Amino acid sequence: MPIKTIFFDMGDVVISNSSSSSFRRNLSEFLGLEYQKVKPKIDKIIDPFVKGKITEKEFWTKLFQTFKMPPKTGYKKFLMKEFSDNWLLNEEIVKIANLLKASGYKIGVISNSIEPHVECIKRKGWYKPFSKLILSSEVGMKKPEVGIYKLALKKMKVKASESLFIDDREKNLITAEKLGMKTILFKNVKQLREDLLKLGIIF
Repeated sequence: MPIKTIFFDMGDVVISNSSSSSFRRNLSEFLGLEYQKVKPKIDKIIDPFVKGKITEKEFWTKLFQTFKMPPKTGYKKFLMKEFSDNWLLNEEIVKIANLLKASGYKIGVISNSIEPHVECIKRKGWYKPFSKLILSSEVGMKKPEVGIYKLALKKMKVKASESLFIDDREKNLITAEKLGMKTILFKNVKQLREDLLKLGIIF
């Protein structure tokens, strides 16, 4: 069946990290802890935060309790500042998204994110090209859980076979493929344009 709807991931697709360091590594550095030693514990605390199961305040409380430390100076502004300092809008991807929309395709987002980052992206207007936002912190599910993809299809009122999902992580594409969605593993803008054309998507 022809593709009618195209979903984009946000991080490292629509927006790009200008830093050579990841969020978790930057967080470890802020806490003054060795990244490799604390990463598993940080991951465990971030997971419910990404799903919107805990608030930002609860996230920090759990973090400081886990590592048995008093609250760090400036922690309340860290998440927003770390995001604003390191992430940029990929203008070329936005051009593609707008061209696809102008060509009659429905355009949406399926993204794992935390509430402060979502707030920051909304303030910057980086979600504007997309008609539907399926964000983990707002829907209580995250990629690659099957539920978030099913919800995206339901919100867009489209069959899996009529949809395409673009993500930079292969593990996030596997579930989509199992549902019958077409997928593109994003590497760069040139490759994305070529892969879209290969699928018969004209824009």
